[in-house]
Amino acid sequence: MTAATMVAFDDDPTLPCRTTPGAADWFFADADNKPENKRAVEAAKALCVKCPRRAECLARALKAEDRYGIFGGYTPAERAAMLRQVRARGERPTPPELGKGRGKAGDTVRLRRLFDAARLVVDGGQTRRAAAVAAGVNLAILSEVVMVLRWAPDVAGEVEAGRMALAPALRYAKQVAAWEQLNGVAA
Repeated sequence: MTAATMVAFDDDPTLPCRTTPGAADWFFADADNKPENKRAVEAAKALCVKCPRRAECLARALKAEDRYGIFGGYTPAERAAMLRQVRARGERPTPPELGKGRGKAGDTVRLRRLFDAARLVVDGGQTRRAAAVAAGVNLAILSEVVMVLRWAPDVAGEVEAGRMALAPALRYAKQVAAWEQLNGVAA
């Protein structure tokens, strides 16, 4: 399990992948089609969804081109496909088309709260957990907004205003992060 030490967060023993009994085995289940391995991979991915450092974990695994384990909620095959897509284009990913956001009445207030908390993390140096508690927002969603602010500021305003859904902006942010790291732009 040397790959785990390359990407794992030794500085935070409170992460779901480190506190859930038996989780270490889930993250390194064989990639064949055995039903028990599929269940382990799904269990690992479910833990990743709750993780406040999911985006950072994925970015590290992409940068290291790690071929083993579940990192950031993605299998080695899924991460390899991301890298192939980024390399095939050879150019910085283009932002998603402006589409309709969710449009629900309370979403704008919720989004503003999320973005205010994310700015405390990105610009103010506050921890994600502290910002989530202070703003009363979901830690996993806050982590996604932080990733959008860091890697896709060109679409962040559209998401915050409710004119673009978070999911396509997050996909774009992940592609930009992977592209910049492959091209040595990001640290």
